[in-house]
Amino acid sequence: MKNSFIIIFLIFLISCGSAKQEAECVTESRIKVLISWGDYDMKNNKLINGYAVTTDRQVYQLFNLSDSIGVVPLYKTTDSVYCEMSQKLWDTILEVQKLNVPADTVRFVRYANLATGYSLNGFWNNRLKAIGSKEYREVFSILNTISPIKFEE
Repeated sequence: MKNSFIIIFLIFLISCGSAKQEAECVTESRIKVLISWGDYDMKNNKLINGYAVTTDRQVYQLFNLSDSIGVVPLYKTTDSVYCEMSQKLWDTILEVQKLNVPADTVRFVRYANLATGYSLNGFWNNRLKAIGSKEYREVFSILNTISPIKFEE
């Protein structure tokens, strides 16, 4: 009896310790990152449609720009897609930083590190293919591949 309890306990410890949920490219400092994208009505200050992906590659419905997401995941993406998109977004943030093109309706990509409180938004008018929004549009295109409902590009 005692031996079976020890064996069950060891199996439990091994199974808990070996399950890595985050994508392979996620560093310790980025474990609580939420990346969201979609369409936003700037005129009425409300989300039209949006999604968010967490570092464990789960895609959720986004409810607002305050990082409120659904409880049940809609989809799970692959490590390769998540890591490509995450690296492209990080490179874009370093190069372009904040992007804000005012319009009634805009596209957006948002990077939010919930652990540190750091967030950055990129807003652009999708009707115009401006040079300044090129990098954010490229990130949006990658994110659109994991959108449950595709955005028109």
